Amino acid sequence: RFSHSGCGAIATFNAMSVLGLEPKMEDIVDFYEHNGLILNAAMGVNPSAVKKYLKSKGLQWKFYSKSKDWDSCLGKDQIAILLYWWVNRKGCGAHYVSVERTDEGINVYNEYGNRDYTHKYKDMQTFLDEGQYKRVVSMFVIDK
Repeated sequence: RFSHSGCGAIATFNAMSVLGLEPKMEDIVDFYEHNGLILNAAMGVNPSAVKKYLKSKGLQWKFYSKSKDWDSCLGKDQIAILLYWWVNRKGCGAHYVSVERTDEGINVYNEYGNRDYTHKYKDMQTFLDEGQYKRVVSMFVIDK
């Protein structure tokens, strides 16, 4: 199941790595397995489990679920764990990514299920508008 529902753990791992915390994937997966899988991982990780994880690490963060300007939610010294719904001609679903603001724009990690490649965009709106339809469900913005 992890190959189809592990994006929450991967987004968390990537965000913690950007923060310099040296996370262990098995620890993150174990935490989520005990604190918030939806339908036994068939539908991934509940956003409330991400909140619990961030609290367990003592991190400073803000939660957003509605915004007309997602770019204004993410500052330069922050990284976000972002959950969005997507729709394209093949179907629909939800996906977690981690997003980091840089001087050049934003970096999106694990956009297409490849945690080793970083996709770069001008801003959040460009990322949300490109390709398939995307609608943000939740965004946890963590201070570096």
